[in-house]
Amino acid sequence: MRGDVSVTAKLEDWDELAGSSFTGIMMRASDAGKAAFYSLVISPRYGIYTKWRLPATMQVKSVGHRGIAYKPPLWFRLMRKGGLFSSYFSADGIQWGTAIAEISMSLDSSLMAGMAVASGSNSELMNAVFSHVQISDDVETSVDTIANWHLPESFRIYQNYPNPFNSETLISYDLPGTGPVRIVVFNLMGQKIRTLIDKVQPGGSYRIRWDGKNDQDASLTSGLYYCQAQFNRQKMIRKILFLQ
Repeated sequence: MRGDVSVTAKLEDWDELAGSSFTGIMMRASDAGKAAFYSLVISPRYGIYTKWRLPATMQVKSVGHRGIAYKPPLWFRLMRKGGLFSSYFSADGIQWGTAIAEISMSLDSSLMAGMAVASGSNSELMNAVFSHVQISDDVETSVDTIANWHLPESFRIYQNYPNPFNSETLISYDLPGTGPVRIVVFNLMGQKIRTLIDKVQPGGSYRIRWDGKNDQDASLTSGLYYCQAQFNRQKMIRKILFLQ
């Protein structure tokens, strides 16, 4: 895969071998033994945790996610957006919530993505069963897709966070149902600077990142900008302060 990518998979079952066995999903710079990687995995010893290897130092780091029950079925998701890698977990594949881990890491645009299984032993094999595997380059949004009876009651765009910002900011919005969505950033003169979203989306709660660049991927100057969100015929505007 090249560029931005997301990996989603449902872990149906796995062999809980003793020792350092694990299974989950992973993004890797290559198939080399000590390649940089980012993963969300489960093991009998440590439960569910995010683990990664930094490309510069080859140092392996991890963060545990205590409080998450780790009996299958389990839903895992990884997202790469530019240099930001994020981990998500869901008990039902419907409600995802916010990222349970996020790190910044510089990797080449080309990477490998898929499932990871390791028995931790040279003498034992380990089985893991996955379903609903999806690998996509559509990571402009991170969606809390939920059942219809949990849909937001109305259209709304929230104030971005952080604000002011100088690298990336997060814009959240709610859709009460399926419809065309367009989110655009304008300057003070009313000129369109960046189109963040322009497509039909199902109802739910969404988050999208803006990196302070225009449609030509050029960095903007510091200043005040307007973020306009339109859903069907409704419009809402929020002020965003960008500081270099």
